[in-house]
Amino acid sequence: MLKEIFDNQKMLTIEATWFSEKEDWMKVLKNIKAFRVLKMPHILQGLFFLCKFERDQICEPNSNKLSWKKAKELVETELP
Repeated sequence: MLKEIFDNQKMLTIEATWFSEKEDWMKVLKNIKAFRVLKMPHILQGLFFLCKFERDQICEPNSNKLSWKKAKELVETELP
């Protein structure tokens, strides 16, 4: 079980490197940033939380609702 966790962590590290280096992925992020409305903001919000963003950086004040105006500034610069 420990070997499986280690292998998964190694693969995620490699995929993260690919994601930040490839221009195709950066184009996808630019496209997402251009959206005015998100259909499923919880998916993106979960991704931000998995990447250890603080709630104040991506949510509306005193709530857990994703603030797209705040979050879209971080999509292209901080998320990769």
